[in-house]
Amino acid sequence: MADVSSFRALYDSQYKFVWFSLRGLGIPPKDLPDVTHDVFVQVHRCLAIYDVQRPFRPWLYGIVFRVASTYKQLHRNKYELLGEVPSDLRDVRPTPEEEASRREEMTHIERVLASIGHRHRIVLTMYDFQGESAKAIAAACAIPLKTVYSRLKNGRLQLAQRSRQLKLNEPSSEA
Repeated sequence: MADVSSFRALYDSQYKFVWFSLRGLGIPPKDLPDVTHDVFVQVHRCLAIYDVQRPFRPWLYGIVFRVASTYKQLHRNKYELLGEVPSDLRDVRPTPEEEASRREEMTHIERVLASIGHRHRIVLTMYDFQGESAKAIAAACAIPLKTVYSRLKNGRLQLAQRSRQLKLNEPSSEA
């Protein structure tokens, strides 16, 4: 996969996966194009050492995770707040009321996910939102399989608990 056409095909087929993975890891919408670009630069650099016997998506997610972690460790990004999901990434909006409701739900989910510990959020988003297997997650994150299941269980518990807490603390829109 060293030639330009095959890398372009890889880029086209994996772009949305990378974009939404970064979004799930808390990268703000304004920085998604740059961080997505950084991921593909790293993929291009590492493609020569990729073991084709191993599944591709977990390998790619490992790069996504490392690039997102590096981004978050930069001092200028430590206090970045999550904003609205860009409108070009939303599904077709049947009605304005449904769109407003969906926006409120997405903001709530982002806040809840942002409040969960980083290690639990990674496993939770990979397993529940991206459909990766526990074995693939263990390989991508270099952790034991039992740790994946433990983090998944604890992440789900934190997700439910924080969701209830945030719903109780949000002001009522019916006033």
